[in-house]
Amino acid sequence: MKRLLAAAVLAASVATAANAAVTTWTITDGTFSDTGTFSGSFTYDDSSNTVTSWDLVTSDTTGPTGGFPGFEYTSSDASQSSSINSGSVSFSADFGPFFIGDLFGNLEFDNIPLSAPATVSALSGTEVGLVCAGTFGCGPFGGRTITAGVATPSIAGAAPEPAGWALMIAGFGLAGAMLRRRKAAAAA
Repeated sequence: MKRLLAAAVLAASVATAANAAVTTWTITDGTFSDTGTFSGSFTYDDSSNTVTSWDLVTSDTTGPTGGFPGFEYTSSDASQSSSINSGSVSFSADFGPFFIGDLFGNLEFDNIPLSAPATVSALSGTEVGLVCAGTFGCGPFGGRTITAGVATPSIAGAAPEPAGWALMIAGFGLAGAMLRRRKAAAAA
């Protein structure tokens, strides 16, 4: 029995568990202060603290003072990026020529708990636009505040690491050996 316990402790100290979680966040029912909407999803890798893929779409709006254009933030476009800064996740994009310059967009969520996934039923954050016109520099194109939205996490199941498999197989082997030994001792 002491050998079995020693073997189990040794195997447990050698084995390491897979705790790298990959979470896909689905964004639904998003609205902005100017009645625009947004939805989509992004995938966060906890082990590298990076957003690995994203596809988020915002709608355009028009109003008495103009409107805010709708954007598509997607990881399939090499000119777009994502960043994580002290509890917020943001997506930036260069949308190319727009009237007198290049149009840039930035969508930021500031209350999604990336490292401790839980459904967020009241998203907060902003979307801002920026126009850059050659030597004239850059200026704000407008902005809007997120007024509603739901972020739902879906955590991918982690596959056991090789050390985990080895520990499981060793455990079954030791349990089988114990049963065989008890059976032999009972027959004698």
